[in-house]
Amino acid sequence: MCIRDRDRFETSLASVINAQWDTSLLGMDQTWVGGVDWAKQESDFLGVSVNPATCPDDFDPVTDRPTRCTGGPLPIDLFRPEYGLTSPADYGALPRRASGAEQERLGVYLQNQLHLTERLQLLGGLRYDRFEDSTRPANTRFDDSAVTFRAGLLYQARPNISVYGVGAQGFVPQSVANQSAAVSYTHLRAHETSLHL
Repeated sequence: MCIRDRDRFETSLASVINAQWDTSLLGMDQTWVGGVDWAKQESDFLGVSVNPATCPDDFDPVTDRPTRCTGGPLPIDLFRPEYGLTSPADYGALPRRASGAEQERLGVYLQNQLHLTERLQLLGGLRYDRFEDSTRPANTRFDDSAVTFRAGLLYQARPNISVYGVGAQGFVPQSVANQSAAVSYTHLRAHETSLHL
């Protein structure tokens, strides 16, 4: 068990801009939707850690617990608490250490919904995503980008009944603290078919 005492400071900024444009193509109504989303987050940590406890092999025959441990505290039995097995002087607290991380995300998308007939609509869209992550004091840096798509059909069987199918991809960066140079993002694929009443 490791005990941490850590202060965390975060600064986040985000912006979303989108627009919609209704027009027609060869007599077919269509709706264009486009936008940009951007976010940046800076995290700073200042903390201290207590090393886990290490215990000898000999146990007290009465309590069936180690006679003396060094390092961090042991878990406490709520029904039979025992104190004094470790000493705060042995906890081995490390000096307070500063670390941090910075994350930046950018997304740009464009989508079109085309009314092929009065009842049938075609949906198509593209999205560009880019991310940049860095950590301190290790000075590691990861960045990547991808273009993903979304496509689907919607059929309005009746005014209160519609059937649609959609296929889409997604782009999800890994956690800034768990980046891997081999795979710096997760590429998702999803399919959905639904009946809406």
